[in-house]
Amino acid sequence: YAHPAEILFLGFATIVGPAITGPHLFTLWLWMMLRVLETVEAHCGYDFPWTLSKVLPIYGG
Repeated sequence: YAHPAEILFLGFATIVGPAITGPHLFTLWLWMMLRVLETVEAHCGYDFPWTLSKVLPIYGG
C-alpha cells in the first residue's frame, strides 16, 4: 500500500526514459517487463540466484 505521490513518482521514473527517447515498441515492452519483474522480485521476499543484485554487487541494497 503506497501513498499516491509514491506511485506517481515511481511511475514517472519508469516511463520518463522511454518517453524521451521514443523507443521501438518491442524495446518499450522489454523495458516495462524488466521493471515489473524487478519490482516483483524485490517485493516477493525470495532470494533468487539470478537476481541483478547478485550479478552486479553494487546494484541494490
